[in-house]
Amino acid sequence: MAVKLLLEGCSVRSAERLTGLHRDAILRLLLAAGQRCELLMDRLIRDVPATEVQTDEIWGYIAKKEGHKRPDEYQDETVGDVWTWVAIERNTKMVLAFAVGRRTLDPRGSGKTGQ
Repeated sequence: MAVKLLLEGCSVRSAERLTGLHRDAILRLLLAAGQRCELLMDRLIRDVPATEVQTDEIWGYIAKKEGHKRPDEYQDETVGDVWTWVAIERNTKMVLAFAVGRRTLDPRGSGKTGQ
């Protein structure tokens, strides 16, 4: 039920109130579901015949926005802006690949990727 609520756009705290589960348990559940979805995507999405691929990027933040970091947090890569880059097959809208990470010139700083 908690995952369904999150997929429908409810906040973690709303899901907490509606299900009676603690928010930390909901976040652990969300992390496990995401990891399983990534494994499934890596296993099933192979050799897709795509003639046109669209790309998009999504901005978000972890804990606080980059501009709100304190001076002692500037070097902390676990807090601040995060980007998700997505490759989408134009006709079916299937997500072919994604990358999550910081926006840097260093390609090693781009984080986890889906194949």
